[in-house]
Amino acid sequence: MPRLSSWAALPLLLATAPSSLAAPLLAARQSNPKTLDSCLQNAGLSPVTTSSTNWDRDSAAYNQRLEPTPTAILYPLSQDEISSALSCAAQSGFSVSARGGGHSYASYSLGGTDGALVIDLGNLVDISVDSNGVAAIGGGSRLGDIYLALDKEGWAVAAGVCNGVGIGGHAGFGGFGYPSRMWGLLSDQVVGYDVVLANGTALTNLTRDQNPDLFWALNGAAPNYGIVTKYYVQAHHKPATAVVFSYTYNSPSTVNAATAFESFASFGNTSAPANLGITATIGSGSIEISGVWYGPRAEFDGVIQPLLDELLPPDSSDVEAMSWIDSATKLAGVDDLATNGKMLQSRDSFYAKSIMTPSTIPVSVDVLESFFDYLWHSGKGGDTNWFVEVNTYGGANSAINNVSLADSSFGFRDKHLTFQLYASSSTYGNPYPDDGVSFVQGMYDTVVDGMTAKGWSNNSSSPDGYAGYVNYVDPQLTFDQVKNLYWGSQYNKLSALKAQYDPQQLLNRPQGIQPSSS
Repeated sequence: MPRLSSWAALPLLLATAPSSLAAPLLAARQSNPKTLDSCLQNAGLSPVTTSSTNWDRDSAAYNQRLEPTPTAILYPLSQDEISSALSCAAQSGFSVSARGGGHSYASYSLGGTDGALVIDLGNLVDISVDSNGVAAIGGGSRLGDIYLALDKEGWAVAAGVCNGVGIGGHAGFGGFGYPSRMWGLLSDQVVGYDVVLANGTALTNLTRDQNPDLFWALNGAAPNYGIVTKYYVQAHHKPATAVVFSYTYNSPSTVNAATAFESFASFGNTSAPANLGITATIGSGSIEISGVWYGPRAEFDGVIQPLLDELLPPDSSDVEAMSWIDSATKLAGVDDLATNGKMLQSRDSFYAKSIMTPSTIPVSVDVLESFFDYLWHSGKGGDTNWFVEVNTYGGANSAINNVSLADSSFGFRDKHLTFQLYASSSTYGNPYPDDGVSFVQGMYDTVVDGMTAKGWSNNSSSPDGYAGYVNYVDPQLTFDQVKNLYWGSQYNKLSALKAQYDPQQLLNRPQGIQPSSS
């Protein structure tokens, strides 16, 4: 049985009877800063506010295009302090947003809109692993630090390449990395949670067996239901060797680029082994097919050759065998994975969208030709630095698609590719160019409109449906688009659980799960 504590003094039975959590925490969202300040002080909590010396640093958004202003930022040391902070927010009418690494594409870790109380988990960064490979990872930990800590003990997890990304949003909404085709999303590797629910109830090492519905909700949509202070993750023995590879084509014709992409996609969908992570990255006038083989160098050539046989000779290539941790460092593009407690390793000003493609209907060559023509010729990118990154999520051998929707609230387990369509300002700072958003939207429309004419369904949960990846959150989407593209058939159950655990939306964000009315 998990340990519980609660400012609401709720009985122990709430851990297994979530419907009794439905008592409202907020009568109305009429915020009172003086009430919040007084309550936090009485609880012994000292937030950073607009009058604090370090306010500009602490309130900085990763995406400078979207910079909401919180009412205060709190750095708790424990679940009890988080529980007290939630109580104060509830009493004073403020919504709450948790911040881990602070890399939300829409600045939702700062609330998404002005006036949120931000609970920063930067003090909760302890990482340990037991003899069975179960890693206890503090909710404020960042991926680079996690990789280093586990590697020392001979373990590894599947997660993203950016060393400064926090585990909170990453695992909270899935979490893809190159090893995910063999080990699943980061959320798939989670076996327990320390979490403070919206009503202040603190749970320690909540497992699937103890509360299947709450575990299901946390396992793919966690920030909507609570603040996770520790993840228990089943790690894996680190591979003895990682082979990092890339094949680059400079200034290909749209026809050759489309043909190469089609070969890459087909290989990933039907032939790529689970321990091969593979990506296509498109830049201004180039396409690169790259990734990692987690296996012996001697086997790599035989694995990749069927794809190379379908491609023209590359303009350049690189194949290098190295250790697991060296591959993580190389893929992150840094000299040292350690973040040394720094909140943001870099900042940007950008807009991004995503497409998750169905496995049943591949993107056709003619649509790909139109896509490359748009990117390289007809699209009006303005003063932007843009890229398109296409990851192979699914395919016949992917562990991601072997997980049932009944076991995790992550929206989709039948998709193939995930497109990230991304455009920064030319300086990676403000101002953001006026045509940047429309340029990215044009990328999206070229693929989606072209393929819906060829059988893609607008119903994301259909086998032929396209979807979106919630960790590449797009603040331009409407409520109905969010429901469909990010959650699909999972949304109704998520909404019902939101009504049980956070009916007044204390843990709120502009695109958060809305509580059902019944």
